[in-house]
Amino acid sequence: MNSKKLSISEVFALSIAAVAPSGAMAFNTTTAATFAGINIPISFILGSLAMLLVGFCFVQMSSRISSEGSVYAYNSAALGEKWGFVSGWALALTYLCFSGGTAGLTADFGNVFLQHFGISLPIPVLAIFFILLVWFISFFWFEINQPGCSGNGIGVNTYTNFFEYPDYC
Repeated sequence: MNSKKLSISEVFALSIAAVAPSGAMAFNTTTAATFAGINIPISFILGSLAMLLVGFCFVQMSSRISSEGSVYAYNSAALGEKWGFVSGWALALTYLCFSGGTAGLTADFGNVFLQHFGISLPIPVLAIFFILLVWFISFFWFEINQPGCSGNGIGVNTYTNFFEYPDYC
């Protein structure tokens, strides 16, 4: 196989990754319009500037503190152990809530799609289905390349047999 070509699963994964940011902007506009009204462009500009500042802070902190732990490590160094602990758990809670919200939104879209075929399922059932689907794909299909491991060089190894565990380095 030519190493300069992407497989179908790699193209699929990259497509989802490319669409996700625009989907986030498209689906939160109606909620923002409820609160901001005609000032939506200003609120999006201010939000974008805030995210640029957060990104800049992460770049600066990562260049000075070479440690795993992300928010916990950076805030522990800058604000002390107590605030590092609080911010680490706040980030973990954010990931948990975001994952649940994403599963619910995906289930809602899946329900609308299925209703076109006359099928109606409860949203929690579809949400659990999509969570299990993502877990299955993550656990059996993709492996993140580790330094020194043989791989295709773009960060994703694919397997033809889902139930054959990969040989980790």
